[in-house]
Order: sequence, then structure tokens, then C-alpha cells
Amino acid sequence: MFRSGLGWRSFDPREAVSAVHEIENPAALRQVIFEARNPEARRLALIKLGDKALMGSFALSDPSPIVRRRMARALDDPDILEKILEQDDDRSVRDAAGSRLDQLEKEKAAEKEKAAEREKAEEAKKQQEDSPDVLERKKKEAVIQAAIEYITKLFADSPGSHDADHTLRVYHNALAIADSLKQCDRWVVSLAAILHDTDDHKLFQTENNENARAFMTQQKIDADTADRICRIINEVSFSRNRGRRPSSLEGMIVQDADRLDAMGAVGIARTFAFGGEQGRPLQSSIDHFYEKLLLLRSEMNTHAGRCMAAERHTFMEAFLEEYKKEM
Repeated sequence: MFRSGLGWRSFDPREAVSAVHEIENPAALRQVIFEARNPEARRLALIKLGDKALMGSFALSDPSPIVRRRMARALDDPDILEKILEQDDDRSVRDAAGSRLDQLEKEKAAEKEKAAEREKAEEAKKQQEDSPDVLERKKKEAVIQAAIEYITKLFADSPGSHDADHTLRVYHNALAIADSLKQCDRWVVSLAAILHDTDDHKLFQTENNENARAFMTQQKIDADTADRICRIINEVSFSRNRGRRPSSLEGMIVQDADRLDAMGAVGIARTFAFGGEQGRPLQSSIDHFYEKLLLLRSEMNTHAGRCMAAERHTFMEAFLEEYKKEM
């Protein structure tokens, strides 16, 4: 059998308990439990070992009330605690068993109450998830995801200046602006931004927003909303809407979002990409800065759009200065 230092065999409680504190081996702890002369050593060994069955056995049979009392306080078995209440002749042990039973009852009641609260919360969550508002929000989120998938396929063969990446940048620009304008219809802004180039005359030979309307019809978007989104799309173009502000807040947001993507580093890259696609000379792309891009900052509709445009405008001016130096 495993042997540790013999201090736990001592009748002196301090010496015995101090020795047990040093023991971690389960076999050694069992040896202490069955062989220790001092009840405090047995008590501590039982607690350290944590064997509930063994603790229950000693709670009923240990000759020392010290051990039985301490085991009663640590037990989780109501049946054993009831036996202690019926059989133990030491009042302090019975009191310990009674207190532990009361504590277990309270813990059981508390756990039952928590379970009821969890069930109630889950039911409330389920009801909320099934509420008309939540179902409508999920439906709109699904339409946005479908729109992203639609333009990804539609622009699969489009040139880099007007591809799906451009559309997604406009979409994210629009959301950033919409964050500062809580009164806007964020869903309308999102869908108009995603669909804003689906009938661009530079890419498609369509009429009356044919591609955008086809998608919205497929998604069962009502006619009034579809008309509203198409009106926003038609008010985005720079060349076709010079001097005119969009007729709605949502239109102003989408127009600003599209114009932001014509500015800054991305705008510069898109300008030269489009110039290459059209086979135009380098100077024609430079002229485009003065004909359009440098005018955009002053034509932004929203405060957030103007703030975002300011930094991009400064970047374009720096680029043009550097270009002049190198030429």
C-alpha cells in the first residue's frame, strides 16, 4: 500500500491535518481515510478525495461526530441526509443534515425557477422571431443578399470601371452615409445602391430600368416600391442630372455614394481603367478630372457625403500636382 509521511497518523490534530494537506495522491488519501487515528485527518482526506459515495458511507458510520457532521454538510444525496436525520444520535450531526437538506431544497427551487425563466425567455424569443416585424426584416435581408448575387452574375463580364466591386463599394458608401441619417429608408437605400448600374447605358441596351425591374419582379417587390427605387437609380447619373438634386433623401444618399467612388484613389484608378477600356489617350483621362471629378465635392447632397468627399478631393489634387511635375 502507498505510504506517505506518518504525520497523518498522529493524534495531534494540527500535525495530522498539516500532513494531509500535503497529500494529493488518491490512494494515499484513501489510506488516511481508513487508517488515520485523528477524525480531523479523516474529515480532510474525505473532502480532498471528493468521493461522494465514500462520504455518504462515513456520514452514516464514522465513530466521530466531527467527521459525520462535516460529511453531512457536503452531501448532495437527500436519501442519505434523511437517514442521518432519522438515525444519528448526535444533535449537531442531525442539525447539519437538516441544514444541508434545506439548502438542497432551496438550490433545487432556484434551479427550477431559473429553468422556468429560461423557458420563458426562449418562448419570448421564439415569439419575437415569429413577429411580423422580424419576419419582414429577414425578408428584406434576403432580398439584399439576392440582389448582391444578381449583380455579381450580371457584371461578371463587365469592365473593371463598372463591375460588381464598384457596385459593392457604392453600397457600402451608401450604408455609411445612411448611418448618419436615421430618418432614411435604409432598405430602399441599400437596394437602390446595389441596382444602380444594372441598366447603365454604358453597359446595357435596356429601357425603363428593365434589368432592375426584372429583379424586383422576381423578388415580388410591390410596384410602388419598385418605381421609387427606379426613380432613385435614374437620379444617380452625373451626366444626366447636372444641376438637379435627387427628389428624395434616399436618392441623395445613393447619388453621393456613387460619386464618392469616382473620387480619391479608387476614382483615379477607375478613370484610367475606363480610359483604357475606351482606348482614349492619357490626356483625355486627365481632362476628365477637371470636367467632372474635381466638381463632385461641391455637389454632394449630404453632410456625411461632403466629409467623405473632402479627403478624396485633396488626394486627387495631390495626384494632379505630382502628375504635372512628372510631365
